[in-house]
Amino acid sequence: MTLMATIANLCESEQLIWLDALNGSSSLPQRYFYASPELIRWVDEELPDHARDHDARLSPAEQFVDLLEKIQMGERLNHDADIKAISASALGIWEFKTTDLRILGWFAAYDIFIGVTANMKKVMKQQRLSRPMKEAVLRFRESLPLDEPKHLQSTRVEDVLSTCHHT
Repeated sequence: MTLMATIANLCESEQLIWLDALNGSSSLPQRYFYASPELIRWVDEELPDHARDHDARLSPAEQFVDLLEKIQMGERLNHDADIKAISASALGIWEFKTTDLRILGWFAAYDIFIGVTANMKKVMKQQRLSRPMKEAVLRFRESLPLDEPKHLQSTRVEDVLSTCHHT
């Protein structure tokens, strides 16, 4: 009998990385954001080089940290403006958005997001990366030895994320 991995096991083996935007503050996270090694590499190596594409007050790197803080602090997020389902419920792929960034992944459980890949909104459109990025999410999720179902199968934001409202 093969035992299935837990998210904690996957973090121990560095197949997933928990992102802690609260930086050890006394606040406990209300929601959790885990990342693939690919996403971590992109955030560390490529994101700092990107300039804002719009009239945003924050750089793309600052937008990423701000979004993580909002997620983990349980702040109210707006459906379609901050998060949206981007596939049929059977695929369960979700996208977190900032002014300039798009982060794709899935919800392994209620309030537990696993981010796999990200890019600048402008680059995604110019290079038509939406489909390859969705495929990357599916490949990565399939590669993890999590129990089935590996994701929440819903396109309703209230089924996957707390304190979110429709815009």
